[in-house]
Amino acid sequence: MGRYITNLAEGFIGQLKARIEAEDRPVGGGDFLAQNLYQRHCDAIIDQLRRMRPETLGKIAAYGRGADDTTREIVPGEHGTTLYQVHCGTWLGKYNDGMTLLRDIACTAIVAEMANILKRRATP
Repeated sequence: MGRYITNLAEGFIGQLKARIEAEDRPVGGGDFLAQNLYQRHCDAIIDQLRRMRPETLGKIAAYGRGADDTTREIVPGEHGTTLYQVHCGTWLGKYNDGMTLLRDIACTAIVAEMANILKRRATP
């Protein structure tokens, strides 16, 4: 599954021409790349996710890393952007239906992986 979300994220990076902008660079200990990527590209990603089945969205969402995720080892040199780092707060609407929530979580997991890929590419 890890390769699937990586391929999906790489596809979105190419399709959306996503890259690290000047305002995305870490400042004062804050890393805003994932948050900015989400703000710039979430609508386009969600439009694509509307075509996917719930089973596929669930698999993508399940890849999302939690803030206290100790179940997956981060390989040295790998970036482990969490779902929380994409939003840094409450972001799921408590009045939304299940499909909307599933799409939101899947989109967040994809954006986190996009941030990981862009950071890896930028690391010499």
